[in-house]
Amino acid sequence: MRQRRGVRSESSALAVGANLVPALLSRPLPEGDYKDRPLTRLLIAEQRRQRIMTLTALHRYGFDWAGLRSRRNGVWADPWKWLIKRYSTIHIQGEKPNVFIFATSRTGSTWVMEMIATQPGIKYINSPLLPKHFRHPRSPFPSAPEFLLPHPGREARLDRYFQQLLENRLGIGSPAPFSRFHRFVSRRLVVKMQSCHDVMNWFEERFQAQIIYLVRHPIATNLSRQRCPLLPFFLANGDYCRRYLTPALRAYGQSIWENGSDLQKKVLDWCLQNLPPLKFLDRSRWLCLHYEDLVMNPRGSIDKMADFLGLSDREKMYRQVSKASSAPMPDAETRRYVEQAASTDDRTYLVNKWRKKISAEEEAQLFAILRRFDLDVYEVGHDLPTHRL
Repeated sequence: MRQRRGVRSESSALAVGANLVPALLSRPLPEGDYKDRPLTRLLIAEQRRQRIMTLTALHRYGFDWAGLRSRRNGVWADPWKWLIKRYSTIHIQGEKPNVFIFATSRTGSTWVMEMIATQPGIKYINSPLLPKHFRHPRSPFPSAPEFLLPHPGREARLDRYFQQLLENRLGIGSPAPFSRFHRFVSRRLVVKMQSCHDVMNWFEERFQAQIIYLVRHPIATNLSRQRCPLLPFFLANGDYCRRYLTPALRAYGQSIWENGSDLQKKVLDWCLQNLPPLKFLDRSRWLCLHYEDLVMNPRGSIDKMADFLGLSDREKMYRQVSKASSAPMPDAETRRYVEQAASTDDRTYLVNKWRKKISAEEEAQLFAILRRFDLDVYEVGHDLPTHRL
């Protein structure tokens, strides 16, 4: 059978490797009398051939090599990751729908994603809406987080981006080859989402997806978060404010942004992210999970996920729950405790350890923000949710 043009060039370029290629392209060819030796001539010819094939593959894939070589801090390496991940796996969509996990960062979403990814034929896509991924030449989004908030044409951009992503044409967010969760052939996808909570119903309907909505205690979540880049854009976005905030509530949020503490700003950001799914969207067909239930009753939570998603191998999920996720953890103590907690019944440490970091007065002040937004899933003085979703 005749080979399609371009396939050999791209696969040969990938074989060079992400670390070897930059050095190969920048290193001068050997000089001196030994250039006339037969073996040296062969090596020089192969070096030239690989240069041409590498640049050809990048050009066909849409990358501006001159621009990439001028980048600093390793930014140029992303295209090699995308190319390698794209061509190291094949996705053939099966009968079961793909899964979208929506959560605020630091809520255990990577943990849940990796539990689901233990199942045969399931591949994960990790946080495809991080702005760093928008440098991809086929991304319809500029590299700016505000474009993830409501604006004319956002859904059309999301549609275009996720169609390519789900058809394995981008290579973004997939596991690296030969890593623990890599799949050479996948039949179903689980996608972790940490933004665009206001269009969860749109994702559900447009991609015929199953939705898991994961929530964690807002103070515990925000003590683990380092930053909240979308906060000023929420309050400045007219479409978002008209749909979900009253003028008084918008002014209240603006006062916290201008005068509040760092933790108060993070709790405000948590409110603005979770307000649409908690108060405005239709959750009737979702599986809503609490991080605290995953910690305190992992088997019961896994059984809920397995029943909802139609997963077959629960034993793999039970084993995965005792492994720390690949997401960065705030301290080594937490990682050790996750790995040891499977052999002990006392998991309360992971649920209430945040109380050592704030006073009761600070807790009350933070819950005052939640009350202004009428978010009562958690209440002051309680480690566990008081109103389960």
